[in-house]
Amino acid sequence: MIIYDRLWKTLAERGVSCYKLTQVYGISKSQFVRMKKNAVVKTTTVDLLCQALGCRVEDIMEYIPDPPADDDRENKEI
Repeated sequence: MIIYDRLWKTLAERGVSCYKLTQVYGISKSQFVRMKKNAVVKTTTVDLLCQALGCRVEDIMEYIPDPPADDDRENKEI
């Protein structure tokens, strides 16, 4: 699962609001709602955030592995 906890920390550290990013960079309010819910977000949004904040992807999102499923999927080859 991808989580966006780092985004909120980065915004706070830089004193940047979601409103400013919406107004200046045209990032959709709905994308911020999706990030608050750790839902799927467009890669163009991630790109815009990195440009606007002058940061790397790791500064706004993090991958957390899901717990293993009962069907033991992690042991299957792709």
